[in-house]
Amino acid sequence: LFAAGEVSGGVHGANRLGGNALADTQVFGKRAGESAAKVASKTDFKENPEMVHEEKTRIESLIKDGSINPIEFKNNLKKLMWEKVGIVRDEKNLNEALRQLQEMEKELNDLKVENKAQYNTELVTALEVINMVEIAILVVKSAILRRESRGAHFRSDFPESNDAWKRSIVLNKNKIKFEAR
Repeated sequence: LFAAGEVSGGVHGANRLGGNALADTQVFGKRAGESAAKVASKTDFKENPEMVHEEKTRIESLIKDGSINPIEFKNNLKKLMWEKVGIVRDEKNLNEALRQLQEMEKELNDLKVENKAQYNTELVTALEVINMVEIAILVVKSAILRRESRGAHFRSDFPESNDAWKRSIVLNKNKIKFEAR
């Protein structure tokens, strides 16, 4: 996986504030692109028809007459993250956000994607919110774990930095790992 800009964490870590990412996107975008091209030129790519079929089936399964508009769902998700996981955080709001996100995760099966056009904004938004909910849950879990304030991550219930937390929290769906810096 090659990443650049906002998705890669960047050189600013927890202290990345608005407007500081331009240099990251330019420098690391170039580096990631060059590295990806180098790896791709040496890779003997073989199409995996089974994987293509599975992904096509997954995407086609989203086109259905559910009851939840994906655009409204996305707006609600953004509002929740801003209000409960925004600039000033605390355990109560983070736990409430996690509870609501877990409910929203269950609602993903009821997204309404009726449009079958080639450029289908409903489908694109549905795919986005599926990923956004997963990422939001991981963000909230890591914010709950980090019992300190560091950089732009401010916990009103833990307003001081703590060098014991001078480490990265690495999460996936099933595992939490702490890495020293």
